[in-house]
Parts: sequence; C-alpha cells; structure tokens
Amino acid sequence: MFFAFIRQKLTLIWRRPEELQILLGTPIVIILIIHFAIGGLMDGNSSVQVKIAMMEQDGDSELLAYLQSQSFVKLTTIDAESLEEVKESNEYSAVIHMPNIYLNHKKEFTSRIVQNMMDNYQQQLTWQSAGVAAPVIESSIETIHQRPPVATSAYYAFGLSVMFVLYWVGIMAAQALREKENHIFDRLVLTNIPPTLYLLTILLSTMVLAMLQMVILFAIIYMVFGVVFESMLGYVVTTVCIAIAVGAMAAFYSALNYRNNSYEASSLFNTAFVAILALLGGTFFNLSAAVPQLAKLGHFTPNGAALQSYLLLQQGADFVQLVPYLLILLILAVAFFVAAVRIFPRKGGVA
Repeated sequence: MFFAFIRQKLTLIWRRPEELQILLGTPIVIILIIHFAIGGLMDGNSSVQVKIAMMEQDGDSELLAYLQSQSFVKLTTIDAESLEEVKESNEYSAVIHMPNIYLNHKKEFTSRIVQNMMDNYQQQLTWQSAGVAAPVIESSIETIHQRPPVATSAYYAFGLSVMFVLYWVGIMAAQALREKENHIFDRLVLTNIPPTLYLLTILLSTMVLAMLQMVILFAIIYMVFGVVFESMLGYVVTTVCIAIAVGAMAAFYSALNYRNNSYEASSLFNTAFVAILALLGGTFFNLSAAVPQLAKLGHFTPNGAALQSYLLLQQGADFVQLVPYLLILLILAVAFFVAAVRIFPRKGGVA
C-alpha cells in the first residue's frame, strides 16, 4: 500500500507534463542565454578591442611602438586632412594628435582604457627623463586555497538547478490538497494509515522527482557546457541530500495546506519564497563578494547549502569539506518533517 501510493503520486505528476516541461525547460533556456550572452565576458575570455587613430609624426615613434605592442589595440594612422572627420566619427575610442589626445566619451569603457594607457606611457617617460629605469612589476593571480575559479556557465547551471528543484515543494503540496478534495485521502483514513506514513509518501515521491530533475539537468550541463563531474560520490550525496530536504519541505507545506484547507501556503512558496531563497542562496549572483554577511545566511538555505557543495566539488574540494553543507541539508529536512507531523490535522480534517 505504501509503495503503491508513491507510485500513484508519481503517475499523477506524469499526467501533468506541462509542469515537467517548465521545471526542465526553463532552467535550460536561462542557462543557455547566460552562457552565450555574458558567459565569456564574466569568465574573462572576451576580446576587448580598443580602436585608436593617430597622426604619425616625427618624434612619435616611441608612442607608436608602445601602442602597437598592446595586443588589444587596433591602431590606425591618419593624415592631417582626415583628422577633423575622424574626430567627429564614433568609430574610434581615441584620436591622438600630439600633444593632444581626444577621447570619445560615447565609448566610455574603451576610452577610459586609452586614458590609463597614456597615463602609464607618460609615467614611463618621466622615469626615463630622470635617468632611472622604469620598475618592472611582475604579478600572478592565485585563488584562495589554490582552488580554480568556477566558470560562469557552471555557476549559473548549478545555481538554477538548485533553485528550480524547490518548485516541487509547491507542486507536491498542491497535489496533496487535491487528493483530499478528490477523497483519495479518505480512503487512506479508512485503512488506518497514520499521518506520518502519509507525509513520508509525499517526502519520498518528491525526493524521486527532485533527483530525476537534477540528473537530467546535470546530463544536459555535461553535454552542452562540458562541465566535468570528477568526484561522483560528492555530487550523488549532495543531490540526495537536497532531494530529501525538498521532500521534507513538500511534506511541511502539504500539512499547511491540509491544516488551512487552502492552496495559499504552497502558492505563496512557489510565487515568492522560491525567489527569496534563490536570492539568499546565490542563484542570481555570488553574494560573497558583495554582501558577505548575507552570503553566510544564504548557506543555511537548502538551495544555498547545496550550491556551495556543488561549487566546492567543481573546485576540486575533498568530501570532508562538503560535510557542513550536507549536515545543514539533513538538519533542515528533519526539522521540516517533524514540523509537518506536528501540524498535520488528525484524520485529515481542518484544525
């Protein structure tokens, strides 16, 4: 009877393919948009090109050589007759006619690059005129704990995956109330199935759906973006833990729906709470750099804890480093399920 009821819940979801399509299709579309729109720029792989026009005159050979040595600069030499025409056009970020430099403020980003370059060139001339060699500064960029940075596409792929899995909470809670309205729950009452067992069927069926969704999304992430899943044990355990947490939340909101005899709780969760959890959990952007205190709070959300675990795995972390986030997920699952059992009305009636 127990497993038959789980199968019945999964069958009802299968007969509503529009929900499956939304929960699988929407994150894929958003990830694709982010990947092709801003992925290269945020990963530092974009090719910024600065177009500069310059009057080639005697005494400007050093400056000419300096500009030509910059790989991102496209330098064009012009004559005096075309100077005014070039200045009026918006094609170039800057026009150089020594000692004057005309910056195109309509190209604010690249014109600022030109200004910084010219400041650097002037600084080098100052050192040389003083008879001192310009200092050479060598630097290297390393990540904290020697962990490689996570690609933008991978970050948003995992962030959106743990966000959209939360929508199963509202969907399954709403389905539970429909079962009550269709007198399916009355049959369970007649067979003396305890409320705890009924809530457990909601948890397990939601868990199965959440894991299935995550596996499909991860398979697409692997095929489309080439995201590598090296430590499979860590990914599997993290996925199981967030699926359990989502299942427990679904049981809790199902109990709220039963108690109030209304879809309000599950509807509010899917329309408002998911967005709030996604913001706190870092789905939309990495809060650690902007608001560290808020980012720490986000680690105690189910999606935030799961996202941090996935990101650590992407950076090559050991399984031991995932334990704090996995414990958060399991503690949240126990807390939500215990609360669900306590508030669920006896015999399925309205409290």
